[in-house]
Amino acid sequence: MSRRSLVFILIIGASLIIYLLWPSDEARIKKLFKEGVKAVETRKPDDVMSKISFTYTDERGLSYLIIKDSLTRVFREMSGISIEYEITRMDIRDEKATADLDIRV
Repeated sequence: MSRRSLVFILIIGASLIIYLLWPSDEARIKKLFKEGVKAVETRKPDDVMSKISFTYTDERGLSYLIIKDSLTRVFREMSGISIEYEITRMDIRDEKATADLDIRV
């Protein structure tokens, strides 16, 4: 086997391994929800907010800082937070994703 063939086979093999081990967008989104739920249950506002863009704003006037302040107040007042959730639908297109969830807190 020539050196060129060996290099080609190694490149194909490495590409296949990377493809199989690289998480899909769906897997990354599921991990994001799982980590977010754990952060809420352990009442760590900084960990929750690490999942939200600092530049977040919406049509209701909520922003990153308002959400963080609200979470901090709620976490001071509540304990024993438990969350159950199920992702019922996920739509991933280009750089945007939406998910429908059933959540019980």
